[in-house]
Amino acid sequence: MPTRSIGVEPLRLSVERPDRDLVMVRVAGDLDAASAPRLRELLDARLRSTVRAVVLDLSAVTFLGTAGLRALERAHLLASELGVRFAVHAGEARQVRRALGLLPLATLLAIDED
Repeated sequence: MPTRSIGVEPLRLSVERPDRDLVMVRVAGDLDAASAPRLRELLDARLRSTVRAVVLDLSAVTFLGTAGLRALERAHLLASELGVRFAVHAGEARQVRRALGLLPLATLLAIDED
């Protein structure tokens, strides 16, 4: 039987494509060093596809560590290179807003205040 650390929420990713130019990626659980590579790979693939915009919904994230922030920064830089709009929605997730606010990264990303 696999062991699991107490308090760790497994990362869950889902992708929606409401139209041909937009991809919405929803993230739930802990975004840390163990899970960030999965998100990074997914975002890289979506940003390199034929879409014009990628919206990342972090409103269900329970923990956002530095590896997760680096994945977001990488996605932002790749999107800029490729001319794809990249936006982050934090919703009411205070821990996500706090993490984003601690770094200059917060000024680079379009953060939905709703």
